[in-house]
Amino acid sequence: MSSFFEGLCYAILEASAMGIATIATNIGGTNYSVKDGKTGILIEPGNLELLAEKLFYLIDNPDKLKEMGETARMRFLNLFTKKQMLTNIDALYNRLLASR
Repeated sequence: MSSFFEGLCYAILEASAMGIATIATNIGGTNYSVKDGKTGILIEPGNLELLAEKLFYLIDNPDKLKEMGETARMRFLNLFTKKQMLTNIDALYNRLLASR
């Protein structure tokens, strides 16, 4: 399996639930769980210079880091809790049935 594939990463969701912003590589489904500049930062795989730059940026900007973490938590609560996911699946099934 390639290191350039990732489904929905539970570690990112767990960090979001705790109000922690993440820096992640922009592969697979990662861009669904991390919204670049809003809930964390996405970088291209192998770009170590950009990774270091973004790490130092967040270290130097703790208010931005906190804001991203709070936004990540709100996004988690709106999209990824079990209750919300079941509600979304139910709504999808109802739309599919209504379109028949």
